[in-house]
Amino acid sequence: MHEGVRLTDTGETVTAELVRTMLAEVELDSSDEDTARTLFERVALDDDFATFLTLPAYELID
Repeated sequence: MHEGVRLTDTGETVTAELVRTMLAEVELDSSDEDTARTLFERVALDDDFATFLTLPAYELID
């Protein structure tokens, strides 16, 4: 998203809006999967990339 990448199948530029639209289309069966979606969205769209995925994931653990 941050590099202006285009999808090979549609030529569409990857944007935050596109990522959110695609995530909204994913059907989830459990709250764990919803947490995973939240984590992915945060890491994918954040202006500062996390050094390790586990760091933002720790914040979501109850």
